[in-house]
Amino acid sequence: MLNFINNGGVVVGNLDDGSNTQDFPASLYYATYVAGTNTVQIKNKVVPYGAIQNNTPPPLQVVWSGDYTTFSVGGTSYGSALLTAQALNLFFFNSLGSSSNPIPILYADLVTLITAQTAVEGYYLITDVADAGLLVLVSEDVNGVQIVSSEAYGYFFNADYQDVSPYKTGTWRGIWVAAETSYATNDIVIYQASMYVVSNAANLNGTNPVSRPTAYSLLARTAANGYVEAFDRVDYDFVNNVIINRYEVRNRIFNFVNVISVAHFPFGNDNVINNNLIESEALSDFGNFNGTFTFNNITTN
Repeated sequence: MLNFINNGGVVVGNLDDGSNTQDFPASLYYATYVAGTNTVQIKNKVVPYGAIQNNTPPPLQVVWSGDYTTFSVGGTSYGSALLTAQALNLFFFNSLGSSSNPIPILYADLVTLITAQTAVEGYYLITDVADAGLLVLVSEDVNGVQIVSSEAYGYFFNADYQDVSPYKTGTWRGIWVAAETSYATNDIVIYQASMYVVSNAANLNGTNPVSRPTAYSLLARTAANGYVEAFDRVDYDFVNNVIINRYEVRNRIFNFVNVISVAHFPFGNDNVINNNLIESEALSDFGNFNGTFTFNNITTN
């Protein structure tokens, strides 16, 4: 018999199909050996996202005894004589489809797989969603139908409000102001949560960067352009390909925002912290907000 034991040492289940072998497919599991024991930790890749934040899903220890003399993980058989750390650490953690090695895919291609119910279950990185990709879980519901998790993680690039990126050219001017005092060509400003470079200082006339393309050029959202990378949990509507809520958590700072209703929220700004705007359904636009906005819980519909 194979007993499943949780972190507290309690048996939470077992496998006994009357045979001498039991297989754990590599698409769903990886394993680590507990040195000096007859125990391995079999970790399920397909778990709720809340357990994945530090890439450490809760392990189930598997202890074999009785009629189970052999088990296998990913089709490779192991018994007490073959159970070594080297054997068990070959490929499981980084196998394709795990949270640390998701399957890259375009949104349209994942729609095709889910529609046909032929997706390999595990983690996918939808490369054309969010700023640089969205990490989602494909699993089955209680009826055996393949679904995409609504709880996901987005790769984002925040404007560099604190001037911490080493990649910007010119002088960092922070949030754009109409006075444009001492702005020079190649300087960097932030406007509506995006960054712009002054492309031609001679054309500056107090008009905002969006409306003055002869003076400013929008910087694409990449780290090389000075944006700051962020990895935030989101609520995701797969059918409509829409991120509904974004949960920013960093350095004891949080902002929970309904990004459908709230436009241009300044994620990454240390002057805009500890706000809960998830329940706010009234349309609002932070525009080029330049001030302090902290400890707000806005639930107005």
